[in-house]
Amino acid sequence: QYLKNVQINNSQKGNPLLKNLKIGYEFNANLKNCDYLINPKVFVLFLSLKYHKLHPEYIYNKIRKFNGNNYQINNNMKVLLCVVDIENNNDIIRELNKICLLNDLSLVLAWSFEEASNYLNYLKQLENNNEYKQIKGTNTNKDDYYQILANTLTTIRQINKTDTINLISKYGSFKDLINLSNSEDLFEVQGMGKVKINKFLSTIDENFILNKDY
Repeated sequence: QYLKNVQINNSQKGNPLLKNLKIGYEFNANLKNCDYLINPKVFVLFLSLKYHKLHPEYIYNKIRKFNGNNYQINNNMKVLLCVVDIENNNDIIRELNKICLLNDLSLVLAWSFEEASNYLNYLKQLENNNEYKQIKGTNTNKDDYYQILANTLTTIRQINKTDTINLISKYGSFKDLINLSNSEDLFEVQGMGKVKINKFLSTIDENFILNKDY
């Protein structure tokens, strides 16, 4: 499926990134919960961190409405494109990464509006060159790693998907989670109470049995 022009939500009028778009685009009054529609399989939400700092509820509501539509199909590419236009942004980016992981969105950081424009140009150019598979595969390895890690951790009773996001955010990798976690540090993780911590620690302390010939 192909769109000659990128469809843009009217709410994006005045966005500085439009100045550097080198692809055809048009504003679409019927496009409500997605900011940039590259084609029927590629959806982009846009966020300025400066705006997010002033209106943190905006992106939560946006994603909620986005999820309420028929965009959540496995082979769709769903992107949150963020312009990093504030300093001291680590905590905000970490939180947005959690939100994206929970909502099956790929987080793309641009360090200027021009860079954000270039990303949209790139998406459309790949499509025009019949390289759509590359679009979907941009962050595949990283996304698959975190998805597999989340699936692994939720096999532990009491541990849910939100817990896995919080654990990954704190420790960064499965290796560090296993080697560095202790009850005191785990209490600092949101949602991890005594029962969950005890179950988690007892599980990772168990011996792994590779086969029954022992």
